Amino acid sequence: IDGMVVKLEVPELKEIVSLMRRTSNNVNQIARRLNENGRIYEVDITDVQNQQEQLWDMLNNLIINFFIGLSVGSNVMVARYYGAGKKKELSEMVHTAITTALVCGMFLGVFGICVSRAALNAMGTPAEVIDQSVLYMRIYFGGIVGLMVYNIGAGILRAVGDSKRPFYFLMVCAVLNTVL
Repeated sequence: IDGMVVKLEVPELKEIVSLMRRTSNNVNQIARRLNENGRIYEVDITDVQNQQEQLWDMLNNLIINFFIGLSVGSNVMVARYYGAGKKKELSEMVHTAITTALVCGMFLGVFGICVSRAALNAMGTPAEVIDQSVLYMRIYFGGIVGLMVYNIGAGILRAVGDSKRPFYFLMVCAVLNTVL
C-alpha cells in the first residue's frame, strides 16, 4: 500500500452500536413474551424507553462533537493560510467551510424536523405536552442552519484575529432573542 493508512478509533460509535443491539434484543424478548403469554410488563417498557433516551443522548453528543471538530479543524486551516498569506487557499477554505456548514445544517434541519415527533414519542414524552415539544424541536431544527453557519463563520473571523464582529453579532442576537 502506498501512502498513509489511518486507523479511526471511535469508541463512542462502538458504544452506540452496542446499545442499539441491547435495545433491539430487549424489544425482541418483549415481543416473544407477548406472543407466548399475551403479557407485557411496565418495567420492560421503561427499560426500553431508558435505553432509547440514552441512545438519543449518545447520538446527539456524537453529532455535536463531530461538528465541533469540523469547526476547529477548519479554523486551524484558515489561521494557517491567513498567517502564510495564501489568499487563494484561504478563500477556498472559507468557501468550503461555509458550504459544508450550509449542507450539513440543511441535512440536520430536515432530518430533525422529520423525526422530532418519533424521537419524542420514543423518549416517552407525555401526551399533554407532545405537540408543544414537537413544535419546539421543529423550530430548533429549523434554525440549525443559521446556528452552524454562525459558529463556522465566527470561528473563521476569530481565526484571522477578528473577535469583535462575532461578539457584536452575538449581542444583537441575544437582544433580539430577548425581545422576541
